[in-house]
Amino acid sequence: MLVRLHNADGSGKLAYYSHLGSINSSKVSSKVNREMAVQVESPELYAELVRVFEADWNLAGLTFLPLVMRNYRTANTVVISEVLYDPSGPEVGKEWVELYNPTVPNMIPAGTWDGFGLVLGNSGDVVILRDAAGKPVDAVVWGNSRYPAMLPHPGVSGGDHSLERFPADRDGDDCAADFREQYLPTPGSLP
Repeated sequence: MLVRLHNADGSGKLAYYSHLGSINSSKVSSKVNREMAVQVESPELYAELVRVFEADWNLAGLTFLPLVMRNYRTANTVVISEVLYDPSGPEVGKEWVELYNPTVPNMIPAGTWDGFGLVLGNSGDVVILRDAAGKPVDAVVWGNSRYPAMLPHPGVSGGDHSLERFPADRDGDDCAADFREQYLPTPGSLP
């Protein structure tokens, strides 16, 4: 990283810093991986690194990286995007299912709905989304429950955790791959 800053002495002169190293912005990088970097104030080093970068950049052509995604299917219908089936505290009995429509961008939230006393099994259950003709278009399965041609998610590890489809438009009929445990449920927003 190259940084050009005004000197703090108020002279208006520029200071040229070169940051050499690889430190990511996480605690793990410096504490666990023991990554290091050095910063050098040197106009000459700065100029040389700029020259090398620009020469390399100008030599590089367009680069296309292959994108390999096994068993990834983009949803083309409304899908179940999040399920909270084990609420605790004041939320006990307020289980919910969130839907996402990937075919209609910029949808406006319709508001809240108290539902009809939805009760889902904590050790396992199935939520099925059907179209107007009654045909299943999506399902989420967890725990000890089963549904034809669907692999179940093992379930959440604690109360108030939800199952969240990630990414929101993935639909591979493998709930363990399509859903992740969300420690802070996010009804009304997508990952």
